Amino acid sequence: MNKLLKFFPLMPAPKEESKLIWAIVFYVLVPPIVAMILGFILGLTIILLPLAFIVGLAASAYTVMGIVFAILCYTGHDFNK
Repeated sequence: MNKLLKFFPLMPAPKEESKLIWAIVFYVLVPPIVAMILGFILGLTIILLPLAFIVGLAASAYTVMGIVFAILCYTGHDFNK
């Protein structure tokens, strides 16, 4: 689980409200913007157009997982179990 958490840079310490807010804002805003840019670039070609949908789904999953992990870290969940 710790290897998976290394892909999520903004994990707040327990009871650290400001870092939780920044993490949620980051995971709500940044992955969709990156997905839109990559989707636009991939959508310019007909052959790579299906990859644009896959990138969008991956960005959505990254957003949801980032928010869930940020909330779990904020509440003090131990991922080493």
